[in-house]
Amino acid sequence: MKNIFDLHSDILKDYKLYIDSFINIADDEIREKVNIEFDSGNLYPDPLIQFNPSFESGGQVEDLVNSGILVKNFNNIFYDDTNKSWSIYKHQAEAIKKGNEGKGFIVTSGTGSGKSLTYISTIFNRLFKNPNKPGIKAIIVYPLNALINSQYLALKTFEDNYRKRTGEDLPFNFRKYTGQEKQIDRDSMIANPPDILLTNYMMLELLMVRKGDEGLRNSFLENIEYLVYDELHVYKGRQGADVSLLNRRIKAAAKNKNIICIGTSATMASGTIDVQKATVAKVACDFFDDNFSSNDVIVESLAYSTKDRIPSINELKIAVTNEINKESKDALLDNSLAIWLERTVAITEDGKNKIRNKPKSLQKIAERLSSEIDVSAAICESKIIEILTWAEKINIESAGSKKKDTVLPFKLHQFISQTGYVY
Repeated sequence: MKNIFDLHSDILKDYKLYIDSFINIADDEIREKVNIEFDSGNLYPDPLIQFNPSFESGGQVEDLVNSGILVKNFNNIFYDDTNKSWSIYKHQAEAIKKGNEGKGFIVTSGTGSGKSLTYISTIFNRLFKNPNKPGIKAIIVYPLNALINSQYLALKTFEDNYRKRTGEDLPFNFRKYTGQEKQIDRDSMIANPPDILLTNYMMLELLMVRKGDEGLRNSFLENIEYLVYDELHVYKGRQGADVSLLNRRIKAAAKNKNIICIGTSATMASGTIDVQKATVAKVACDFFDDNFSSNDVIVESLAYSTKDRIPSINELKIAVTNEINKESKDALLDNSLAIWLERTVAITEDGKNKIRNKPKSLQKIAERLSSEIDVSAAICESKIIEILTWAEKINIESAGSKKKDTVLPFKLHQFISQTGYVY
């Protein structure tokens, strides 16, 4: 199996062949100019490596149950194949605690950090405590139907887990309303509104105005307690203004004047943690027309996955110039180059807080390493690729075992410029 760097190289070669196949320039001077531009890298600059750091542990779901934050029913939902309670991250635990204090919150963290679990747990907990009240109590808005479908399948899995343990159905239900449902399903939903409605902002707009949806509209305006927006960073510019006005209309028409507003997002701001929180809180205030302070913004808590030590320059030089010991995962965790990549390239520290670094090109990373240990950039680049492909192999094995203990997981971002004209 090819590693991501070889695959990337093959894709770019194929793309260049594709571009070359329909460029037929008769003029020698223009053709030479075009070839120079192709070879310069302007069409496809160096790819960027973006690391997904590990997250600090927040214990297990059963810890929140034992402390009385979540009801006991959660032990019958969030368990793995070995019947062990799910492990959660620190930012998940913080958000769930805040949500179950009856407060809105915004979770901003990276991909794969379990942001959706924060609002699902908050809503489920409320519905477990008040199981028999009919009507739509929660609306969860997603920017894409694909995300709705994915979340719906996740909720079905939670439902199946609960049924396996208890032999009973959940005491509440959920439905999706994307505009792609058959009329018979839509009529059924209008006749018996769910407790949780998964939708997109366009359908939510139609729910507010369309005569045929009056039954659903009345249901959530009478009963809504939670208004959730997933992927909050999507709503910007004119679209963001339109959706924020929709939120204001819902809140003005709803019987409940204290709707709990929740948002999740990828990183929405740069700077220190305090600056990030203040910026996100201001965006949330404008978007939801609600009061959010920096304390209502939960950011990711990062953790190092490699060994807790700082390698010396000599140790780093030995790691780059010698053969890599690939006997075990522990060898990777203790590898000086792996530690350097995580603590220098993947993560930076802002006082006591750890912040993920911006993506960098492989060339820039190799040049920095080269300047620190006085080894050629070419050798450094080759060894970095070797370390990352080794980590990739171990992470694939961990994923197959459904473990979260990844080491230096990363993405390769390649930007390709649009072709233009030559004058």
